[in-house]
Amino acid sequence: MPETPSSRFKERVADVNAEFGTRIRAMFTVKGESTVYLDGIWSDVERRKGHASRYMREVIALADEVGVDLRCQVYFLRYDIYHDDNGGYEDHEVDHLDALNEQGLDNGELLEWYRRLGFELEDPDFSDPDENPYMVRRAAAPLPSP
Repeated sequence: MPETPSSRFKERVADVNAEFGTRIRAMFTVKGESTVYLDGIWSDVERRKGHASRYMREVIALADEVGVDLRCQVYFLRYDIYHDDNGGYEDHEVDHLDALNEQGLDNGELLEWYRRLGFELEDPDFSDPDENPYMVRRAAAPLPSP
């Protein structure tokens, strides 16, 4: 298979993932020769500490370097947790995941976070706060400020 900007991104984003270890997790799907879809980004450790912003700045720099657009759908990832005697989470795990859920950004906050990172709404007329909009950051758009 010939090398494409998207395949170069997928190969090299592994280095960014390794740098951040368990602080940040992200999944990407190649959607064409020069488009990569961010399926999700989350932390199993802690939230609202700037890890995701630092991670995304590195991902964006890589995307610009190899020439890929980044696309995503804005939605808050919540841990679906349960506790029972048949294999559910233990009490301390439930407490930790509940805390992560409470610390998460809501969709409006996420929309603004992606905008600060240089993403734009795919539908400029989007206005429904109950929907999960699609956004795109074109390769070589202005870099986000630190």
